Amino acid sequence: MIYQITVSDLTYFKSQQWSLTNHSFLLLAALVGTTQLLGGTITRVERIILAGLAVLVVIASQVLLTKLQNSIVVRQARLDAAREKLGFQFYKTWAAKDKGAEYIHSIWILRAALSIGGLVACWIQLRPLLH
Repeated sequence: MIYQITVSDLTYFKSQQWSLTNHSFLLLAALVGTTQLLGGTITRVERIILAGLAVLVVIASQVLLTKLQNSIVVRQARLDAAREKLGFQFYKTWAAKDKGAEYIHSIWILRAALSIGGLVACWIQLRPLLH
């Protein structure tokens, strides 16, 4: 039962990471959309505020992604401990096919995507001020 609950927790936390990233992109798009919608009527200060909000969205998202990742690491350690208590049949089934080495974890892709999205949002906000 502990094993099943832990697997369920892992699934939940991983899906939350993806949902968080998607919602963060929606917020970044809304900030860029606001700039585009207002067009020439937006002031320098408003552009800086919108860029600052984009930075805050990325920072908050990165913090939450880290918390979710920490929860995943804890659950994975629990699974490893639970597997040690299971019998030979479980290990035989578990080792039926090796999934291979994971060179890039999805958390790094999510973090990089958020960072790039934030940089693009800030660039769009601040680009007119650089000319």
